[in-house]
Amino acid sequence: MTIFDWLKSRGYDYTWNFKLGGRKPDIVAFSSNEIVALEFKKDGLKSAVINCRKYLKEANRAYILSKSIESSKVVKRDGIGLIESNEHTKLIVEAKHFPMDKKDFAKLIKSMKKKSMLGSDGNNFKKRIVEALRQNPDGLTIVDIAKLLDMHRHTSAKYVDELMKEDTIIQRKVGPAKLCYLDDTVRKRGEK
Repeated sequence: MTIFDWLKSRGYDYTWNFKLGGRKPDIVAFSSNEIVALEFKKDGLKSAVINCRKYLKEANRAYILSKSIESSKVVKRDGIGLIESNEHTKLIVEAKHFPMDKKDFAKLIKSMKKKSMLGSDGNNFKKRIVEALRQNPDGLTIVDIAKLLDMHRHTSAKYVDELMKEDTIIQRKVGPAKLCYLDDTVRKRGEK
């Protein structure tokens, strides 16, 4: 189960590129009664904890996503949760729920719903990626797609992967980069 499946199973919608506490978490999940910030552990647990504390200014919960189990004492002390996220997603430490002002909460939720990744927007992202590749027949990297379509690179990677499984996109390694192209049959259908 991916982190996205885990979020869906708990009733959350999610987005990226959304500021909480003056910073942008890797993922912002939300439901009708809760906002959750998720931070991938990159440089160390200490920096992830500092970021999560900042997110809690505008979020009800914060989780650190780690590929391996870390010391849970550090996160428990601050009410921050810990999720092991590799091939499988496993909750290690449940985050404490911090209440928010109702007006601020409603305003943030409204903004997040506009950037939501679930529902019809998923198909919209796929259509936008296909159109971008149609307009760039020389190929694009996942990072190029993300910049061009104003998406987080994790979002573009997710939908490129889905489009590859649907045989809509192919990837070729060109030097150190992996370039994405439309499959020839898809390109021909689009030219008609």
